[in-house]
Amino acid sequence: MRNVAAGFYVRKVLTMGKPLEVAGQRGVLTAITATHIVLESEGHETTVSNATFLDQVARQ
Repeated sequence: MRNVAAGFYVRKVLTMGKPLEVAGQRGVLTAITATHIVLESEGHETTVSNATFLDQVARQ
């Protein structure tokens, strides 16, 4: 439930297609799902749980 609730917050504050750094991960934001975001960097995809945004500093 925490990831889903955080997902509502994430959708309001983040912009698709922009660079993002969170929890030591960097990449371009390519997707926001109910439970996680997807970052793409150098041809690789990394997923970060939405709840991470409640505990970590993110830069976009």
